[in-house]
Amino acid sequence: MPNIYDTLVVKGRDTSGHTINVISEVQQLLGNNQVRAVAMCATNGLMRGMDGIDTRALLLSVLVGGATLGGATPVDIHATSPIHKSTPSFTQLETKLSISETKIKVIDLLASDRRLTQMRLS
Repeated sequence: MPNIYDTLVVKGRDTSGHTINVISEVQQLLGNNQVRAVAMCATNGLMRGMDGIDTRALLLSVLVGGATLGGATPVDIHATSPIHKSTPSFTQLETKLSISETKIKVIDLLASDRRLTQMRLS
């Protein structure tokens, strides 16, 4: 049985002979060797009972590093981090207010406006 967030690949042929290659991420273990998964592409031709291959790998990851903040340096496509990972320990958390910049003006504006509101209410 795969773990939750593992990548499943379903390969085969549909009824008209077209190749099927559906990549999905496990979201729930149902028992009896069945899982519920979210497909990351079109599922045309997918049929009940097709076998999924567990890759034992995490599928969804994002690019990380300083270059992703909009700098002039090229983005390293090999520097990634999975979106599903354990939470940081309590000692790793910061207790002071800090501004994090995404370099996306609307998000930065909304985030800073929320912080200002919180500071006024305190």
